[in-house]
This record gives sequence, C-alpha cells and structure tokens, in this order.
Amino acid sequence: MKTLVYMSNSLEEIEETDQELEEMGIPRDHIHVLSEDESALDIHGLPAVNEIEKRDVVRSGSLGAALGVVLASTAIVMAGSTGIATQVGWAPFVLLAAILFGFCTWEGVMIGLTRINHRFRQFQDVLHRGVHLLMIDVEGREEARAVAAVHRHSRLAPVGVAR
Repeated sequence: MKTLVYMSNSLEEIEETDQELEEMGIPRDHIHVLSEDESALDIHGLPAVNEIEKRDVVRSGSLGAALGVVLASTAIVMAGSTGIATQVGWAPFVLLAAILFGFCTWEGVMIGLTRINHRFRQFQDVLHRGVHLLMIDVEGREEARAVAAVHRHSRLAPVGVAR
C-alpha cells in the first residue's frame, strides 16, 4: 500500500477533496489529515491522524524489542557457556532474559511516545506555519483515481509518496 501525501493551507480544499475521494470509493479510513490545528479538523469533519500514529511508538518499540532480543540471547548464551546455569539452574537466566526483553521493549515504546513519528519529522516546519497534510492510502487502481481527484484542486501540492 502506498500513501500519497499532499499539502495545503486550505482546509476547505482538503474537505472538498476528501468528499470527492469518498465518492470515488476510497475508504474513509484510508484518508488522514495531519495538522497542528486539531479543532479545525473537527469543524471540517476531516479524519485526523490519531495520536499513536503521530508518535514513533511502533518504530521505537520495535528497536527496543530488537535490543531486548540481543540482550536476552546474550544472557542465555553467557549462562550456558560459562556453565553457571548447570550449577544454579536455568530458571533465573530465563527470567533475566524475559525481564531484559520486556524492559527494552517497554523503554522503546516510552521513548517513541515522546518523539514525533519519523515519517512526519520532515514536515515539522511547514506544520508550524499552518500548512496541513492530506495523506491518502491507496492500492492498485485506487491510486489513479485518487491522483485524478487531487489534481482537480489547485491548492493541493504533492509532497511525495510513502510506502
């Protein structure tokens, strides 16, 4: 699935485009608007990007989990290779591995909650200036229809395509 990204100063233009996209069969949950003015999105009935998607939770949590796997594996390997696990038993080391994995994943999620999504960082400056981003998730034939609908609106400028 691709995400087509457009920017505009006009929420009215985005609202018209949103209605056209829905009439063309683009599902409502495939259309998102990123703006610093959340109340204006509500007034215009536009689907805002949800808070979890605005944050870098998934990416940071995944990185934390990957680090947790490395640390947990290291703990298990060290316990087995030194022979201490045969003397003490495996239970403490399995517990340690689970704690390491869980803590690293949790910490990654917590860090991700404090950061803007890596996909949106490049737009921080324009968002601060009052520009709004229209993002349309498309598959196959939907892309041509979405592009055609957006091109009818001169106040929407293409920003790029995300995958």
